Amino acid sequence: MKLNKNEIITALENGDYYISYNEYDCGCQINWEIKDGRLENNYNADSCWEGNVLFIGNTPIAQWIRYEKPEVLIDDININDIPDEIWDEMRMSDVKLRGEGVNPAHDKKVRESLIDFLTILISQGWKLYRDNLRGFANEYVLYLISPKSSLQDPDSGEKINIERLKKIGIKEFVDGYLWEGNPLTESYVSTRVVL
Repeated sequence: MKLNKNEIITALENGDYYISYNEYDCGCQINWEIKDGRLENNYNADSCWEGNVLFIGNTPIAQWIRYEKPEVLIDDININDIPDEIWDEMRMSDVKLRGEGVNPAHDKKVRESLIDFLTILISQGWKLYRDNLRGFANEYVLYLISPKSSLQDPDSGEKINIERLKKIGIKEFVDGYLWEGNPLTESYVSTRVVL
């Protein structure tokens, strides 16, 4: 059933609406690669968003997607027809806390694609290590070491003390690589690809 402008405004004034959090399933193409001695994530963004949608009954009236401007979805009304209090309910902060994903569907795809990429590298003889030199949980270096490596640290040029490093699995590497800290703990993580 198509709602007209008066029906929409009356429903909003009477509180006959609801706001639903929505995320559009991530359609991003994520491609991991080793480029110039670095692990890089190159992706093409496609249909990947999260936001709040204003409904009257089953009819979507407006939406506010994170990092975008609010917009109405019905031709009969404009932004000013929706009260500021409702827009305030729909607003999503453009500030995210460290460690908080912007879009869970996108974050899951990034994680799964990195696991797939590393699985291929491991099958080719690459090894994963973690260096906890200073012993802090939030400060470490992840090493991705090629089977042809001379074990030279790419940043310092010094020989890597492989005995000091902890050999880790793919999931531990991915968790460490993607960890951005949290509101209480700063992340001091670096990744080195040793060719």
